[in-house]
Amino acid sequence: MIRSAPQTNPLPFSADWLARFAGCAVLFMGLWVLVGWKLNPEWQQTTLTLMNPLTALNFVLTAIALLLVSGERTTWRPLVILISVLQIVFGAMVCVSWITQQDFRLDDLLFQTFYNNPDLKTNNIAVPTALGFVMLGFSLAIMDVRRDERRWPAEVLVFVVFLLSIFSILAYLFGITGLTFMGWKAQMALSTANTFVLLCFGFWCARADWSIVNLMRQRTAGGAVVRRLIPAAILVPALLSWLRYQGIYYNLFGMDFGAILVSVSNIAVFTLMVYYLGWSLHRTDLQQQEAVQKLKDSEVRYRVLTESAHDAIITLDAKGTILSWNRHARELYGYTEEEVLGQNAGMLNPPEVREQQASQPQPTEAPEIAMTLEAVNLKKDGTRFPVEASLAHWDIPEGRFYTAIVRDITERKKSEEQLKELNASLNERAQELNRDLITKAQELEFINKELEAFAFSVSHDLRAPLRSLNGFSQALLEDYHDQLDETAQDYLDRIKKNSDRMARLIDDILHLSRISRTEMRYQQVDLSALAESVMEDLQFADPQREVTLQIQPNLKAVGDPTLLRVVLQNLLGNAWKFTSKTPSPRIEFGKLPDDPRGVFYVADNGAGFDMQNMERLFGVFQRLHKNADFEGTGVGLASVQRVVHRHGGKVWAQGEVGKGATFFFTLGQHQERTGAWE
Repeated sequence: MIRSAPQTNPLPFSADWLARFAGCAVLFMGLWVLVGWKLNPEWQQTTLTLMNPLTALNFVLTAIALLLVSGERTTWRPLVILISVLQIVFGAMVCVSWITQQDFRLDDLLFQTFYNNPDLKTNNIAVPTALGFVMLGFSLAIMDVRRDERRWPAEVLVFVVFLLSIFSILAYLFGITGLTFMGWKAQMALSTANTFVLLCFGFWCARADWSIVNLMRQRTAGGAVVRRLIPAAILVPALLSWLRYQGIYYNLFGMDFGAILVSVSNIAVFTLMVYYLGWSLHRTDLQQQEAVQKLKDSEVRYRVLTESAHDAIITLDAKGTILSWNRHARELYGYTEEEVLGQNAGMLNPPEVREQQASQPQPTEAPEIAMTLEAVNLKKDGTRFPVEASLAHWDIPEGRFYTAIVRDITERKKSEEQLKELNASLNERAQELNRDLITKAQELEFINKELEAFAFSVSHDLRAPLRSLNGFSQALLEDYHDQLDETAQDYLDRIKKNSDRMARLIDDILHLSRISRTEMRYQQVDLSALAESVMEDLQFADPQREVTLQIQPNLKAVGDPTLLRVVLQNLLGNAWKFTSKTPSPRIEFGKLPDDPRGVFYVADNGAGFDMQNMERLFGVFQRLHKNADFEGTGVGLASVQRVVHRHGGKVWAQGEVGKGATFFFTLGQHQERTGAWE
């Protein structure tokens, strides 16, 4: 089982940022004191305990070193070592002068020159201050050694400096000043002690990966204990001692009672803290046991899932070592768990693949993988077989691991080969059919050309005798009108009308043949405007008629404008013709509102037709009315159907004898890229 490492508790700010903040604050404090001794001469006569200027200078140097070491190992390490040596030398000189009982007055001589004031007398540096700089100097020197086990003295030294600073701060808190030890000051200035505390905090944050800050950030029971006990260990004794001091100072109780009271208070407070921490650790242990049980349950479920899967599931580490091997993997490859666990997964590949992988440079870092690939694997008996492997990676603090789900695709490969053979056969057959279709299309094109030539020839050959027949009939009627009786005149008039009808029929046949050959020019067409234009032409040809016309506005479609005009000319022309004997004729052109197909219609209240004759309606030369009732050639609706079909649509009609007719048509959706209609 792979266990995850303890995780750190995220802080509002990074430890490096806090270390740099502490360094900047100490640097500002030191510079402020140095400038203050220059600009405030009254400091020389004050009775307050102020930071010595030489102490301030050392704080400035130490702050610079702290800023340099914050974060990763600095390239300025020689400068840091130089600053640490200066701190050690400075502190050692003060300690030597204390031991020898001789004041070197180095600070007075140095700053009398620096401030250009021979009478400047600064307060002596306290022994704890000197010891603090000595210990911080040693800490700076050893905090970046490469071996971890040699770093712990640095943390101990910083902690001792922290205790010396707390000692002085508590003395000021209790109102005690001027502490001496064997003739020398044993108490730091309050500003010095506070600056040391800030500096120690910065040192711990600068190396948060191994200092006490690292333990405080851990999401462990030990981290929780440190986070809760350290503040209490600092604040509770200080607070109780201060309360004892205040009680004695104001004669609330004597020193003996105060000592016992502090002891009992410490016992009570720390007993409660131990109880609270014990209860917290107990709860943490219960949660951990619950988490362990859940992890065990999860492992059982994972084991059941992998063992019941129908695919081989293999877990690998970053080096390709096999860590788990389920039941289907044993059945697929023939290896038992004992034979493969701890072995490299390359043993499942054919020899040539292993040689190729060995010749390639190995990556320095474990790659990210999330893919599915096909490969050839090797069984224990040497049989090769195709597989499909889905690979994925997952990361934990211990490193990167991989899961491979492997499936035997032998049957699928066979099916693919059979499908390829079938496709090849179908392609060959399709090519043969295409060749046949091309041949048939060529033959059809030849036949169409012959029919087109025949139609042109017939129309040309028929037009001449028809014109002669029509002309001579007209001449007889005009020149021999007085010599012909009424019967003869009627015969000649019939001959003339039928010759005219024959000429119109020839024109309609030619027009119908051109509709099939005309090249389509697609564009957006305003059908409403086109319908209005057609109706204006009809009204102009027969101005005496009064027809109620209703055309829906803004009806647009994509198509060939010339051919679409043919559709509307025939449909509206039929409506105009078949309403000629209706008392109150009405013609309507519009579009069905809720039909997704986009259905246009032309409706009238004219003669109508019998729905039983629907199949004859769009046939060539098929007429449902006598010519004596309504003239026509029987080609118009056939032309409409051919145009609509060329646009990818369809046309149909509904009617009732004596109640009018409605013709519907649709236009396919034109595809601009292919030029086809759907």
